[in-house]
Amino acid sequence: MTIDRHLVLSLLLQEMGKTPDVLEKFEGRKYLQKIVYFAQMKSFGLDMGFGFSLHPHGPYSKELSENAKIMLLQKQECQEFAKKHSFSSEARKGLEQLKLFAGTTAGGHGGLDFLEAAATVHFLWSSPFKHLEATERKAKAIASCNELKPHFENKACQAIFAQLEKWNLLVT
Repeated sequence: MTIDRHLVLSLLLQEMGKTPDVLEKFEGRKYLQKIVYFAQMKSFGLDMGFGFSLHPHGPYSKELSENAKIMLLQKQECQEFAKKHSFSSEARKGLEQLKLFAGTTAGGHGGLDFLEAAATVHFLWSSPFKHLEATERKAKAIASCNELKPHFENKACQAIFAQLEKWNLLVT
């Protein structure tokens, strides 16, 4: 049996302590984008097959955005699904780790600011700079974070990079 992705996303939101109502605001939609971006990493283990490209607020998936719209239109169904279902115990372990990661503060930034910058640095590290040697790759990812997120000082981008390393999210 195949379960619609928007229903699985509602279950993910529930695991993260949120409901589809958060998607009514831009910040909630951005949160979903960043949580799914990280959830799909091997460390957290919930690959839903969403592809991402870099946008001003970090990695963005148009397909995920479309699913968020469906979640809003079918809020009741999504909430009922989330009440009746749960992820496997293995997936829940990964999502518990994701919750801890999402609660990280680095360089004076936490919450959604941290997630946005961390996802941006990770995306830069993993995609456009993937071909570079590790030291140059790190320098470019941090410098680009600072350019793309001017409200983050360079030391904040360095601290965010250090957190990504600490969480073993920057596989070479």
